[in-house]
Amino acid sequence: QSLTTLSLQYCSLINDTGISLMSLHTPNLTNLNLTGCYKITNYGLLSIAINCKKLDSLDLCECYQLRDNSAIIVATQFKALRFVNLRECRLIKFRFQIDKPNTILK
Repeated sequence: QSLTTLSLQYCSLINDTGISLMSLHTPNLTNLNLTGCYKITNYGLLSIAINCKKLDSLDLCECYQLRDNSAIIVATQFKALRFVNLRECRLIKFRFQIDKPNTILK
């Protein structure tokens, strides 16, 4: 439970169930890289938001199942978030701005 940084970059086997279980056991996570974890959907993303309240850096590049409402989850549910990468999330059609000072959006 003391883990603060985790990279599952290009872990093709990770899905929403795995992400949900991971988030339950990592409440102190501040940095999470899920680049290329293409099986993750809104359900997994919401589990992270609920269980990893300290998260300030989230990389979701190439998470192809994420949709426009995923971007809304990111903008509204991750209170401590300062960096998010949504590049190559092809189903996210609109652009948005996170209204938090010092937040970097890619």
